[in-house]
Amino acid sequence: MSRCFFETDSGESVLTNSNSGSLPRPLSPNCKTKEIILTSKSPLRLHKSYRMDTGSINTGEHQWVIDAKLLKPMITAKNQEKFISPKFKMSHLTWQLEAYPNGNTPQSMGSFNLYLRLVTMPLAWRHITLCRTFRCNETKSGYTAVSRYEKNTSLGWPDFSLSLQDIKNRIHWMEQLTFTVNVKILQISLFKNDGELFYEARLDPYRALKKQSIAWKLDQSLLHEMKMAYFKKGFVSPIYNSMWCLRCYPNGKTQSGDFLVQLQLCGLPLQTGKLAVRWKVNCEAVRVSAGWTTNFDFGQSCWGWGNGQLSFEEFKKCDEFTISVDVTVDDKVNIVAMAEWEKYVRKSKRSVSPSASHKQQAAQYSCIEDEKKEFEPKEKDSHMIGVTQQQLSVQSSNGSPLALHKKSDETVIVHSNEQIEWMEKRLKIQDDILEELTKEIDHMKHEMEQWRQLQQLDAMQKRMQQQARQHKQDVVSDTDTEYSLRTQTNVNASSHETDKIQQWLQGMKLSHYFELFMQHGFDDVDAIADITKEDLVQMGIDKIGHHRKILKNVQNL
Repeated sequence: MSRCFFETDSGESVLTNSNSGSLPRPLSPNCKTKEIILTSKSPLRLHKSYRMDTGSINTGEHQWVIDAKLLKPMITAKNQEKFISPKFKMSHLTWQLEAYPNGNTPQSMGSFNLYLRLVTMPLAWRHITLCRTFRCNETKSGYTAVSRYEKNTSLGWPDFSLSLQDIKNRIHWMEQLTFTVNVKILQISLFKNDGELFYEARLDPYRALKKQSIAWKLDQSLLHEMKMAYFKKGFVSPIYNSMWCLRCYPNGKTQSGDFLVQLQLCGLPLQTGKLAVRWKVNCEAVRVSAGWTTNFDFGQSCWGWGNGQLSFEEFKKCDEFTISVDVTVDDKVNIVAMAEWEKYVRKSKRSVSPSASHKQQAAQYSCIEDEKKEFEPKEKDSHMIGVTQQQLSVQSSNGSPLALHKKSDETVIVHSNEQIEWMEKRLKIQDDILEELTKEIDHMKHEMEQWRQLQQLDAMQKRMQQQARQHKQDVVSDTDTEYSLRTQTNVNASSHETDKIQQWLQGMKLSHYFELFMQHGFDDVDAIADITKEDLVQMGIDKIGHHRKILKNVQNL
């Protein structure tokens, strides 16, 4: 039985600047910046980038666009050769992207490694915790993780999330390479008081802790990329409810050919440091279902469904595919109780009244319905609003007598001017609270409308991009088209041709030449039909008798 496992993201590495005093390399002629960058090991090239910081102060987005001219030196880069973007701003912090097209270590040679470096941070800050997402728009590669950053920290995606060979295969028709980075700051810790929290981005517990159903339906372009995925290539879903996303490695991450799904935490509810979560993954297309209970926090934010659940070959047979995950939080009751108290404290601080006693009573009245009895007068209360028949002389707080009216043995209710004023203020506080709630509801409606419009624009943009890619593929040369078709040919469809060639060679007792035919591209009947003696000699078949036997039996094939 397979087991759920914690994702350690061992592919991530921390890079730091070196100050050993080596001489600067002249910048690339394509680069227009005047900045000089020092390096102690590998040369750096500074490339243009086009950015858009569309987020609020705690979120940001940046795009690094590498055009065809700047992409050419990347695909011929040596191992540990580094390319960097210009510095840019996200969340009022300075960042920089770093790329190692051919890997940053000898072990990662051939991996297109991408890193995000934090260049500047306020001196009072000790570290920040953020949710970061990397995406390559052209190859659909993606990665999301929760990480801790200090100044000069550089973190990337795991090795072979994108390969250099993948870029080379697309260079004939790909006009540019685009990397999109999204960040959301979750925590800011200070140096003082041993890491005191300065800021936390916490989710509404009523939304975050209810049972959530995530459905990641793969569109046809993404499904095609996943079916062509190589070992360790990763993909990432959108973030759902600001809290969860899915990571997928169709061809495996630790074991080749093993379809891997991971659940990634992207945010925590109010007053919550750890969640015990029951989660279940369903893939209806292949009838696979598996579930676990695991603890999620910012230190252990990602869990995978284990090995042996689904093979890559089974996945490739699917015409449509949806990954569904049901998420249930075990300790919901306790967290909701803490959230209620947080709301009570927040509203108590927000309430306003002229006198301290009136302010306290108004806050209690507006926050807890069950505490209405606190406002009933006591016998010696200077703000009494009710007196009995036996109380013949009562003074208000300002010394003026209260008007008493006797009616049998019933309690007589009288009000001074100060009491009336206090009640009016209490009603005004309630009106202000209702008005604030109304504004919040209107703001939420406006945000929902904007979200729907953005979704529509995003869908339109994706359709236009897909149409543009289709148009580019239609106008490429015959050679490129043939190459593209060859790379997309299904292995099962071509197996019949190779079996036929192998049987043909076995019939001539020359089956030991089968690998030579395959290596030199004679892997179908049409290719062998035009074979010549010169072709056989170049392949390494030097026996004349074998030449004649093969050429004589070509027609039989």
